[in-house]
Amino acid sequence: MKIGLKTYSLIIDESGTAKQGDKSVGVGWQYCGNVGKLANSQVAVLACLSNGDFASLVDARLYLPEDWTLDESRCKQAGIPTGDCGFKTKIDIAWDMITHMDELGISFDYVGADGYYGNDADFASKIDSLGHIYMLDIHSDQSIYLDKPELVLPERKSDRGRSPKRLKATADSVPVKKYFDNLDPDQWQKIRVRNTAKGNLIALYHFQEVWIWNKKQNVIERRLLVIRRIKTKNGEDVKYSFTNADLVQYTHQALAYMQAQRFFIEHCIKESKQVLGLSEYQTMYVFKPIFTKRGFKLMCG
Repeated sequence: MKIGLKTYSLIIDESGTAKQGDKSVGVGWQYCGNVGKLANSQVAVLACLSNGDFASLVDARLYLPEDWTLDESRCKQAGIPTGDCGFKTKIDIAWDMITHMDELGISFDYVGADGYYGNDADFASKIDSLGHIYMLDIHSDQSIYLDKPELVLPERKSDRGRSPKRLKATADSVPVKKYFDNLDPDQWQKIRVRNTAKGNLIALYHFQEVWIWNKKQNVIERRLLVIRRIKTKNGEDVKYSFTNADLVQYTHQALAYMQAQRFFIEHCIKESKQVLGLSEYQTMYVFKPIFTKRGFKLMCG
C-alpha cells in the first residue's frame, strides 16, 4: 500500500503549560513537557489530523490529576461538570479521542503517538481491535522477543510451599536498545521519507518482526519494530516504534512516512501557543474540525 500526501493520520500527544497558584482547572505538581521537568502546571491531551503537508488540532481534553477528582468541592468551585470529575489516565483520554473520531465518522489511515502511549501494550491492542493501523513510538528499554515464546506455569520444584501461579515465557526477552546495538551495517536501508523546510528527510531504517508480552492480558502479541537513525549536529538520533502493519501490505517507505508524522502535532501545538495564545487560556477550548474541498481547518468554540 502506498502512503502519500492524501493519507490522513490521527496523532495523539500532550502539552503542558506552567501555571502559578492552584485555581486553574487541573493545575498541579506534575510533569510538564513544555519545561521538561516537574512543575506546577496544566496538562492536556491533544489530537491532530495531518495529511503530510497540512495539519490541524481536532480535539483537546484537559487532564485532571487524581487529587482533583477526589476533591468534589474543588471541582465544583472550578465549575467542572459533575460527569467530568472522574479520574482518567492520559491513556484513557487518548482512547476516548480515537473512539470519538470514529463516532463522528472521521476517517484516518493510522494512529500515531509518542513513547508514553506506545509502551502501553494494551492501548495498542485496543486500537488494533477497532481495525485501525497504529505507529506508536516506544522507549529504548521496551522488552521484545525475537522468537515467539509460549507462556507457561513453571513446574513445582518440591512438595513444600505454594504452587507457582505466575506465568513465565519460554524465551528470553531483550531491550530494543540492546537489539539495536547488535545490528550490522548491512541490516539498514536508506529511505527518503518526506519533504521538509530544509530539504528531503532521509534516514536509515531497520524493520523486524518481534513479539511482546502484554502482561495486562497475559498474551504474546506480534509487533513490527521500526527503528530510524538520523544524523544530527550532536551525533545521532534514534527512534523506536511499534506498528501492527505488515510488510506484505505496506512498503518500507510507507512505514517510514508513517513514523515521521508526529512532527506535525508538535508543530500544531507550538503554533497554537505562539500564534493563538493557547497557553494563556484558563479553560481548555473544544476543537472542531471543519472539512472543505481543500482539506480541513480548525474552529474553536
